[in-house]
Amino acid sequence: MRNRPNKIPEFLNRRYIMIAVFMSMVVALVLRASWLQVINRDFLQQKGNAQHIKLVKMHAYRGMVTDRLGEPLAISTPIHAVCLNVKVSKLSNKQYQKLASVLGISSWRLKKIKKRVFWKRRQNKEFAYVKRQVRPELAKRVMALKYEGVYLKREFKRYYPTGSVSAHVVGFTNYKDVGLERIEIGAEGVERVYNTELSGVPGAKRVRKSRDGRFVESVQRIRTTLHGKPLALSLDHRLQYLAYKELNLALHKHKASSGSLVIMDVRNSEVLAMVNGPSFNPNKTRRPESDKDYYRNRAVIDPIEPGSTIKPFVVAAALQSGKMTSRSRINTAPGKLDLPGKHTIRDVINHGNLDLTNILVKSSNVGASLVAFKLGANRVWNQYKAVGFGRSTRSGYSGESGGKLTNYKRWNKAGIASHSIGYSLYVTPLQLAQAYTVFGSGGFLKPVAMLKQKKPWIRGKRVMSAAVAEKVVRMMEKVVSEKGTGKLAQVQGYRIAGKTGTTRIVKVINKQKVYSVRKHRALFVGMAPASSPRLVVVVVINEPKSKEYTGGEVAAPVFARVMRDALRILNISPDKMPMSNKTIKIVGGRS
Repeated sequence: MRNRPNKIPEFLNRRYIMIAVFMSMVVALVLRASWLQVINRDFLQQKGNAQHIKLVKMHAYRGMVTDRLGEPLAISTPIHAVCLNVKVSKLSNKQYQKLASVLGISSWRLKKIKKRVFWKRRQNKEFAYVKRQVRPELAKRVMALKYEGVYLKREFKRYYPTGSVSAHVVGFTNYKDVGLERIEIGAEGVERVYNTELSGVPGAKRVRKSRDGRFVESVQRIRTTLHGKPLALSLDHRLQYLAYKELNLALHKHKASSGSLVIMDVRNSEVLAMVNGPSFNPNKTRRPESDKDYYRNRAVIDPIEPGSTIKPFVVAAALQSGKMTSRSRINTAPGKLDLPGKHTIRDVINHGNLDLTNILVKSSNVGASLVAFKLGANRVWNQYKAVGFGRSTRSGYSGESGGKLTNYKRWNKAGIASHSIGYSLYVTPLQLAQAYTVFGSGGFLKPVAMLKQKKPWIRGKRVMSAAVAEKVVRMMEKVVSEKGTGKLAQVQGYRIAGKTGTTRIVKVINKQKVYSVRKHRALFVGMAPASSPRLVVVVVINEPKSKEYTGGEVAAPVFARVMRDALRILNISPDKMPMSNKTIKIVGGRS
């Protein structure tokens, strides 16, 4: 019997084929996995990281600016920018409208955003701004919508708590877009001068982001963030507000075009207050070109002719020379002085024979001119240079002017006379304040400080003898007496020394500069307490249009109110107490 060959059933044959196919697929998958995980691993990991791991800059906080007491003058507050991942987001028109409604975006602005998103998508880009500078509460409402591809980006906004009160000193910042980052840059004032110190250095880190651009986790820190340094100014916010209020009241009362006021500490020449009017609001984000004139710190940038406030330095030069004493007399009759070139120096009235003290008390132009003639141009010029006129105070303020003081070799007789009564030379209110501290400090010139100083008193450079400085202060006390031009500068309980000034303002007629008969500048510079000066205050009012226009009528009352309250705020003891008829018994001594 023949054996029949074994036949494999058809269903088993199909099974073997399927097993073979399956095993082939398994082998292929193992090989592919080995290729991806072993051989080509680094390349693929790099591609994946490129899609989800991003290098992000870590914003550096801009340093806080404070006054000497720690009160904030400029701070950076956190805000957000609403952003859109163009590749992920597929917002409908209804969703766009809802987003615009929450953010307060107008219809025409929304059309521009849609157009920008369209072109970003065409260019295969993924990032677009919807709105920047969004307050935190609005940002929360945006995220509550839970729209795909919509996310927030942290930004900071500079805020100035004192507003227009300290605007000219502190200044403001502008924004500069660098790539996708918005950087704050100091544009005016202290913000500009100390921009490097305040800005800091931004850090950097690698982060993992989700498909729609949301932050998932921090991967690696690349560079540490160095935040901006805090800056303490020499300003006292109490005195700053006082000066701002009184200056603006005076500008309004006398319908003046502008003005400046500076308060300086005699001990170390710290600027305790510096204001200008009119001012501006640094918190406004949109600043038209027409407003640029308001940004100028007139007290530092605008040089002016100081008028009769310069006369104490002429008298000081006379005493310093040894040629004259406080009792030396000058005949000012007949009240005018004719000079070559058809120039005439006039007094308001004929004061006759005056000593040096009464030249200041009566503010005699003829007397100051005759004193300068006796001294010679060289001595007058050297005295002006010694107290800082003709050069910058080096306060560090951006755009500071050094004024103008021509060399004495170019002065003719008319030039000597005009320089002695405060014309033909130009100084800033800040320079004038620094120069008057020389009298108050016993003859020392000290560098102006805009930042808070560690030492409450510095010596400075001696530019005048202590005896001469003290004599001039006593003379200026008579200016503020009932017989002087500065009697409205008196402060009850305190001895005040100061000097008034009234100058005509130059105007251009037929391309020629002439002094206006109707436009004036009123000035007063004084110090207190005169027995041991602590504060110097400079008041400048430009173009008062009321009936009063002189320094004694317009600027002196402002000085009195500011000095009175400043002395009270700083708790400076009175030095002019009324005499009592009662006998005071002293324990352990005689009555």
